[in-house]
Amino acid sequence: MLILLGVTLLGAHAVYAGTPSTAYAFVTTQKGTGNLGGWSEAAGHTGTAAGDAICQTEAAAAALPAAQNYIAFLSDSNDDLYCRLHGLHGKRSGNCGQSTLPAFAGPWLRLDGTPFATIALVRDEDMSITPVLFGADGAERLSSPIYTGSTSGAVAGETCGDWSSATATQSGQYVPDRTLFYAGLGGAPCSNNMSALLCLLPGPAAVLNYARRSGRYAFVTQAMSDGDLSRWPEAGGQHGPDAADQICRSEAASNGLEAPQSYKAWLSDSTQSPALDARSRFANDGPWVRADGIEIAASLAALTDPTFSGIHSLPQQIGTPLSASGYFVLTGTNNDGTAYGSNFDCLGGTSANRADQGIAGYSGGIEGWTASYHFTCDYPMSHLYCFSDLDRIFGSDFESVPY
Repeated sequence: MLILLGVTLLGAHAVYAGTPSTAYAFVTTQKGTGNLGGWSEAAGHTGTAAGDAICQTEAAAAALPAAQNYIAFLSDSNDDLYCRLHGLHGKRSGNCGQSTLPAFAGPWLRLDGTPFATIALVRDEDMSITPVLFGADGAERLSSPIYTGSTSGAVAGETCGDWSSATATQSGQYVPDRTLFYAGLGGAPCSNNMSALLCLLPGPAAVLNYARRSGRYAFVTQAMSDGDLSRWPEAGGQHGPDAADQICRSEAASNGLEAPQSYKAWLSDSTQSPALDARSRFANDGPWVRADGIEIAASLAALTDPTFSGIHSLPQQIGTPLSASGYFVLTGTNNDGTAYGSNFDCLGGTSANRADQGIAGYSGGIEGWTASYHFTCDYPMSHLYCFSDLDRIFGSDFESVPY
C-alpha cells in the first residue's frame, strides 16, 4: 500500500483520505497525436496512463500541489472520464464500481484563481464556469484542440484506439480549449499532432467561494426570436436597435437588476448612414461582469480587441444556471465592435425574411463571441447580448458566489 499526499492507492482504486485545499485545471504545453505513448513526457507509459504522466510532469514542473496525482481529462474503453475524475475505475453506468454513483469531485480553479468548473461539468451539463485558457505555468495557451475521448456525461466516445493510434483513419473526441462546452464535439483524426490535453486533480477539493467583481452587468437574453426585433414580445412597440434595448431592459427589470433602463443591446445597424457601430452606442467604459460576478472584460478596448482572449464570454443568463451549450446571438458586429456592413444585421433588426442575413456571435466560447456565423433572418432562435451603460459601476459589497 502506497500513500501519496492524502491519496491511498488500493489495487486499482484511489481512496481520498483528505481534501486538498486547491485543485487546478490546466492545458498541457505539449501537443501530439492520439498515440499518447509517443509524447516525450509520457515516461514510457501508454494509453490514459501516458496522458496522466504528461499531466503529472507538467504539474510537477510548475510546482503544483499534489502534482503526482493529476490526471488527463480522458476516457478509454475501460474507464469513463466520470469515474477517473473521482479517482476510480470503470463505467459511469456501473457507478464506477461503487454502490451508488459518486458525486464528490472538484471544484477546480484555473491558474489565475478564477473558478473553472464544478462536478456539474461531467454530470449532465458538460459546461464549465469559464474557459480553461492557462497552462500549468500560468501562461496563457494558444487555441488548440483538446483530446477528451468523451461524450456528454463524461462517458467514453472515440478514443484513438485507447490512445495508442496516430493514424488518420481513427479519431478521438475533442473540444477547443477556449470553449465552455466540454462534451466531445466531434472526432479529430488521431494523426493530428497539434492536440493538447486538459489536466485536473481527481477527487474532492475545498469548496470555492469566488468574490464577485465590481462592474457593470452584462447578460444573454432568455428571450429569443427572429431578426425582426419588433415582433419580440418584450420589444414594447419599438423597432430595430430601440427594440433590442427595450428587450434588454425588460429582462433586467424582471430579474431585479439595478438601473434596468441603463441596459443596451450589443447590436450594430448598417442601414444607417453612417453605420451605427455597436461599440459607439456606449457612453461609459467597463469593466463588465457576468451575472455570477466573473469579469467579462475590463474595458471596451478589451472587449473589442480582435484577439479578445483570456476574458470570459457570456454563457450565463440572469437567474438561470450555466446553459448546456452556447447561444446564437444577433449582433451584426465585427469582433472590433464595428458594424459588419452590407446589411448583415437583418436590416438593422427589422427583417424576418429568409432572403436577408445577419451576423451572429456565439455565447459559448471566446473567439467569435460577436461574429461567428451568417444566418438567415427567419431563424427563430436568436438571442441578444445586453450590457449596462450606467454612469457608475455596481459594487462588490455582497456575498460571494459558492462554486
